[in-house]
Amino acid sequence: MSTTPRTGVWTPRPALLAAALCALSLALPLRASAEEQASAASPAPAASTLAGPPVAEPPPAPAPAAPTAVQAAPTSTPPGAAPEPSPAVLASSGPGFLVNTGRLQAPQGGPSRTRLSATDPTSPAERQARFEVTHTRCSLAYAALFPGLGSLCAGRATEGSLVLALGLSELGTGLTVGLKDSFGNPGAVLPLLAFGDLLTAGAIDTTLRLQRAARLPYVPPETLGEAFAAPFRPDVLSQPLVWGGILGTFALGLVYSELFEGGLTTRHAFERPNLFGKTVNTLPGMLAGGGIGVGLFTHVALAEELAFRGMVQSGLTRSKGEESGMVLGALIFGLFHSTNALFLPADQRFDYLVKGVPFITLIGGYLSYVYAKSGYALSPSIAVHFWYDFLISAASFALDPKNSPLSMQLAF
Repeated sequence: MSTTPRTGVWTPRPALLAAALCALSLALPLRASAEEQASAASPAPAASTLAGPPVAEPPPAPAPAAPTAVQAAPTSTPPGAAPEPSPAVLASSGPGFLVNTGRLQAPQGGPSRTRLSATDPTSPAERQARFEVTHTRCSLAYAALFPGLGSLCAGRATEGSLVLALGLSELGTGLTVGLKDSFGNPGAVLPLLAFGDLLTAGAIDTTLRLQRAARLPYVPPETLGEAFAAPFRPDVLSQPLVWGGILGTFALGLVYSELFEGGLTTRHAFERPNLFGKTVNTLPGMLAGGGIGVGLFTHVALAEELAFRGMVQSGLTRSKGEESGMVLGALIFGLFHSTNALFLPADQRFDYLVKGVPFITLIGGYLSYVYAKSGYALSPSIAVHFWYDFLISAASFALDPKNSPLSMQLAF
């Protein structure tokens, strides 16, 4: 997360990635729980303290009337198609579900909601996750190897292919620029940062899929694709907690800059920007800078919200309650960002720790509040996080386009 225009640095991504991979390794045993539930067996024991104990399946609802027509099952599975579900999965799909060509299809009636208690009915997202976990095409641990592999193993071919292609593009660009010029060049740094965030997001998405399959409470229902789209969805942006939060956090960022960093200056506003060491014309340069910002901050918001809200806050909520989950989640968010001080000049570190980190913790507290008040759906907090980062950095770029993380004049 960016803090203000002059402290536009992000949490060290290797540490965040390491935490995501650790969480994935701890969550993998939850697959056994999902398989037992699909076979109507007893739940599996807890996989980890963070994951919490699997929730017992509530009593089944009365069976609905049989549909008037059911599509006949194919006699054989076409090459490349998902395997036909077992009778146990068919039996556990519940009222309102039909299985067609190996895919669970949600009935009409709105999107999935997050499980908040053991007595909540099984949601479409939980059924889909259980199906994906018990019918994986490869080990879900592959999510730790490269972006998109977790989605492909779960049978999400389109999502996985797009993420895989994006990861290949980012890694290839970063390595090419780094080897040709320098790994300190923003043309190498930014794609590699984005790649690390994409790998982090994929690992945590797989962790959350395993938790949903085991029917743990407070696990957000969004898929990786839905989370990516969150900052641009009208139904998300129209929520008062979201648009009000975007305006409020942006205003707070400007106030912080004015109080502690000398404020913004318009002396160099809309000059010809420096992009990766080259001065370009104003309009195409501004448009290119904006496009790069959209791509980068989508990655940042996705990875950090999946990690700090979807994994950390939800895990703390399961073990310590909702209020403690919000408070502790915000404190951990701020504490983790304190490591940004290592990447600042020595004379700026103290001010960052005593002023910048409390400000980030305050913003993190609002994101935690939005997450909880939105029923533990990630889309609203992802949208607020993205637009705060983008707007605060766009203001910095527009007012001083020759000195930004996109130029070669700043150490990043």
